[in-house]
Amino acid sequence: QTITVLVNGDTKVEQDETFTVSLGAVSGTSGGINTADITTAGSPQTGTILNDDLATVTLSGGIPQNEGDAGTTPFVFTATLDVDVVGGFDVAYTTDDGTATTADNDYVNNDGSLNFSGTAGETQTITVLVNGDTVIEPDETFDVNLGAISGTSGGVDAADITTASTPQTGTILNDDLATVTLSGGIPQNEGDTGTVPYVFTATLDVAVTGGFTITYTTDDGTATEADNDYVNNDSTLTFAGNAGETQTITVLVNGDSKVEADETFDVNLGSVGGTAGGINPADILTADTPQTATITNDDSAIVTLSGSSSELEGDVGTTAFTFTATLNVAVQGGFDVAYTSDDDTATTADSDYVNNDSTITFAGTAGETQTITVLVNGDTKVEADETFDVNLGAISGAAVGVDTADITTAGSPQTGTILNDDTATVTLSGTISQTEGNTGTTPFVFTATLDAAVQGGFTIAHTSDDGTATVADSDYVNNDSSLTFTGNAGETQTITVLANGD
Repeated sequence: QTITVLVNGDTKVEQDETFTVSLGAVSGTSGGINTADITTAGSPQTGTILNDDLATVTLSGGIPQNEGDAGTTPFVFTATLDVDVVGGFDVAYTTDDGTATTADNDYVNNDGSLNFSGTAGETQTITVLVNGDTVIEPDETFDVNLGAISGTSGGVDAADITTASTPQTGTILNDDLATVTLSGGIPQNEGDTGTVPYVFTATLDVAVTGGFTITYTTDDGTATEADNDYVNNDSTLTFAGNAGETQTITVLVNGDSKVEADETFDVNLGSVGGTAGGINPADILTADTPQTATITNDDSAIVTLSGSSSELEGDVGTTAFTFTATLNVAVQGGFDVAYTSDDDTATTADSDYVNNDSTITFAGTAGETQTITVLVNGDTKVEADETFDVNLGAISGAAVGVDTADITTAGSPQTGTILNDDTATVTLSGTISQTEGNTGTTPFVFTATLDAAVQGGFTIAHTSDDGTATVADSDYVNNDSSLTFTGNAGETQTITVLANGD
């Protein structure tokens, strides 16, 4: 006969368990059989229920997170028990370096153990503190590993408890940005020769692990390479990656003597490259770029007037008096200079010369000359040498940004001397024969005639002199005197000599 005992299945991890089956009292005999004659043996029999269950502790977590700039950020990992484990148990765990290391203070080591009470679905957490910093670095990782099972009770075999999904990797996301800030561009004089260095400084604000490179360019503004204002310097800066590190960019500005507007060029920071260990170049920014450098004009130009001369005026038409204005150095874009022709002893009112107040225009070339012509009117008037002046005046018409105060004049005024080339003749006429008369006096009249004008007039002496007639014999009255001419052409003056009658 068989006895069947039903054992209930479960998923609980537990020790092997036993129960017994025992035979007991005999009964139900028939026909007078003595029950005492029936005995039992081999009783009890033990049934051993072998544990056939396994428990698994599964690790999850490792969600990528930003590290933060300061303090700590908790990265939480969860260990989950799938089925019951009678009496509970412990699981060791470790936090292990990946690219993140405790030596570099990336995270706080946390090796320990978890204690499970043994309930199905039970969770325990492992917290790893990640240290915040401002270092630009690649995303870094560390691992959390589940280890040995221990601490089981009541005969539960630790081998029946396994771990899964271990290790879990914690990814520390770089959340830092570095900025390279450009400064410089201080206005400076360019100088007249050689070169002047303009220095710009690129400053890194926070550390960047492994360093990097950054390109830069020097770019035309109103100053241009084509005009030889500065020397192009497109190149690359290399940063070791230290917080506060500086690198310099030097641009050479060429000196010249040209009068020009203050000019500018730009220095621009460009693309980031050369990062190491997985650092994203996009995490390195630039600021205050471009920087604009101002080349301050320190030059001046002089327009010098020359041409003082003495020339004959001529009798008819005009004579050109030429004066020259010379520019000593280049002036960008050119300019105008006013000039005047001004009375001195020669006057426009007297028609000595033709007034010529105007402007000369310079293209702006070093050594350039412009001429001023004053026309002198010829005449036949006897007059003194006369003068007029030519004066340079205000500067105007300069190109945008060119300071007219940087352009001066010299040698002004220049004097034109009009040399008198005329002569006048006083012609005496009137030689006559008259009777003397017996009494009184008889006038003998002589005429002096001026053929050409004489400016301002003049006097001319005259004498009456003995011939065969004598003053001593009372033949005539002596008349030594002078004539005064106002200076008009054709003017006449008379001389009267009285003859005494006898």
